[in-house]
Amino acid sequence: MIYVVCVLLLDLSAMTLFWITLFSLTVCGSAAACFMGGLFAVLGTYPVTYTQAFVAGQGLAGCAVSVVSFVTIAAGSQDDYCSDEDEEEEGEEECGNDLDYSALAYFMTSCVVIAVAIGCYLVLERLPSTK
Repeated sequence: MIYVVCVLLLDLSAMTLFWITLFSLTVCGSAAACFMGGLFAVLGTYPVTYTQAFVAGQGLAGCAVSVVSFVTIAAGSQDDYCSDEDEEEEGEEECGNDLDYSALAYFMTSCVVIAVAIGCYLVLERLPSTK
């Protein structure tokens, strides 16, 4: 969510956004590595079919991320970016300040997926078969 807010801020410099991205990738990557290591340790105590389902789910999630990335890039308009001639004609303050909606859609998609996953978990927790 923080990164989505950063993308929405048009006055944020590119270098500041780069360092925020680098820091968030480091924190998220470290947390994901610890989480996945612990998850595989727990899965090792279950039958092989659970591990197979987990690994298949990870592969499906990777494919879904690739498809969402492709769709958001394809849906983004390439006319939003200024060429060298456009910068001279329009002036630098008008050119280059457009919001990249494909990046916003990509990161908003991840926020929506996380919200849906949390909602599904809460529903699953209340089912009689999981108590």
